[in-house]
Amino acid sequence: MARVLVVDDSVDMLEMLAEVLLREGHQVEKASNGAEALKFFDDGHEFDVVLSDLIMPVLDGFGLMKELSRRGIVVPVIILSGGGVTMDSAEALRVVENMAFSVLKKPIKCEILFEQINHAMA
Repeated sequence: MARVLVVDDSVDMLEMLAEVLLREGHQVEKASNGAEALKFFDDGHEFDVVLSDLIMPVLDGFGLMKELSRRGIVVPVIILSGGGVTMDSAEALRVVENMAFSVLKKPIKCEILFEQINHAMA
């Protein structure tokens, strides 16, 4: 199973995703924003996949992907978007899609999430 880092500023979403992933046998760590997520990498943790919200305080999903890339950390990032992108939405989504492994719109269907995690690990 996968080592998954879940990053979301919504405590409810973070807990729900962690619970669903744990039931499927995945190892899960949780972070409430991109800066907190980066601390796991600073501490030497390795992940098979990162699930990240796009819009978050402190460091958003876009900033997290840029920082991972800048540091040379190669890990598939699946963006979980609530669709609330306000900056030039079409252009912003195109940029995110080019950086992310995939983009899933909330609410997320578990079977699609598991499929994307498996695909990211292949």
